[in-house]
Amino acid sequence: MEKKDIPNKVKWVNDEEVRKTLFITDISEIGTEQWLSKVASDGSRRDYIVFDSQTNKPIGFSGIDKIDYVNSKAETYFCIGEKEYRGIGLGTDVMTTITKHCFIDLRLNKVYLYTWTSNIAMVKVSKRVGFTMEGTLRQNLLSNGVFKDTFVFSMLKSEFFKQYTF
Repeated sequence: MEKKDIPNKVKWVNDEEVRKTLFITDISEIGTEQWLSKVASDGSRRDYIVFDSQTNKPIGFSGIDKIDYVNSKAETYFCIGEKEYRGIGLGTDVMTTITKHCFIDLRLNKVYLYTWTSNIAMVKVSKRVGFTMEGTLRQNLLSNGVFKDTFVFSMLKSEFFKQYTF
């Protein structure tokens, strides 16, 4: 992710429909620029913009966070911000790509993610890619004044390579 991507990320995160699926609140361009400056040199994360491969239009963002080389694991996330690109299988493609990157390029053993229990689309994508639901974290995060449950999903490198061949 680069400075030029900030307006799109702010637009996507501040979209009420998108924000319901995320663990963050409204963001500003100034705050996002400060965040990007801070995390740009953080070796424990990678942040990316997702593009339409046909038009090169930015359509969302993804990333890897909490990269832990000692324990060989990391958290992943993604968001398809442009409405017309949702529900057509791109989430599965993005998650598969980011997971492959974790296992092949970063040589990690485990990739995990958190999602709201109410985020049915993310639950379906996670299962479709081959992630296993590890459990429910009850009343895990405060969102709009209400404690909400989250699911934890994960995939091991051995499971990934049983399912995918490259």
